[in-house]
Amino acid sequence: MKTVAQTKRVLGVALMLLMIPLTGVRAEFPEKPLRAIVPFEPGGANDIMARVTAPQLGKVLGQSVIVENRPGAGGNIGAGAVAKAPPDGYTLLFTAGGATQNPALYRNLAYDPINDFTPAAVLGYGPHIFVVNPKLDFKSIKDLVEYARKNPGKLNAAAGGATTRLESEMFQLQNHVKVEIIPYSGTGRASTAVLSGEADFVIMDTSPVISLIKAGKLRGIAIIGDERHPALPDVPTAREQGHADFLGGITFGAYANARTPRDILVKLNTALNKTMLTPEMKEWFDKVGAKPVNMSLEDARSWYLKEIATWKDIVAKAKIPLLD
Repeated sequence: MKTVAQTKRVLGVALMLLMIPLTGVRAEFPEKPLRAIVPFEPGGANDIMARVTAPQLGKVLGQSVIVENRPGAGGNIGAGAVAKAPPDGYTLLFTAGGATQNPALYRNLAYDPINDFTPAAVLGYGPHIFVVNPKLDFKSIKDLVEYARKNPGKLNAAAGGATTRLESEMFQLQNHVKVEIIPYSGTGRASTAVLSGEADFVIMDTSPVISLIKAGKLRGIAIIGDERHPALPDVPTAREQGHADFLGGITFGAYANARTPRDILVKLNTALNKTMLTPEMKEWFDKVGAKPVNMSLEDARSWYLKEIATWKDIVAKAKIPLLD
């Protein structure tokens, strides 16, 4: 009888446990595909980086990574979509300078860059390039400066995002010239504007325009970086042309909702850093003249906050009008 009673008690406890909802249990991450939001048009460096990274990251995580373009407002529409997504690690923002520069450039954002975002990983760094239409007689930064000084406001600079806008502003300030900066929804459209003659020049990432420069459809006149680009060895650096103080380049990052659980962020950071070191990514980095970056979660967060503060300081000192 004692054994029967004990058995009944055990069964009773088991039934009670089965009736308790498993609300505190979280499935192993990731258990479904991830979304990589690119806040710019297809064809630009942000888009290319995401589409090169996605399949390799998918292999590392064991889940597919789907790239989705959400362009507009200088990258803020895509960023806002990620900020409003569930903080579960399944929606990432793949972008470059806009993440740290838009907080300095825009008066009002639909998200809080400090409390809504954190970098899951800093992925890589690539140089920028001055690009002009080959029909124009500009073969150096000096040519642009001389024309701009003789013709204030007549030189049109295409800007495909926060970084290219700030670099165009820097070009004006450092050379004491006035150019008309025309905003576009991505560097792909900005380069197309130069290609068609709608704009005179653009300062942008190298990867989307290498083939166009080699085909003679665009002309590269200066690399913004420490060394010449391996795919464009005939294009001198800005430093070689006497513009050593001109800052530029593109730092790619993958950003998550800042409220994402730490264990998921750690897993994403580990997977993304591992992805950047795969042979496929190394081949791509070498091809476009970029370099992978490997940072811990803590170092990436510190870098992110420092970059935001740096750009806010530059915008304030340069008295760059804020955008709405």
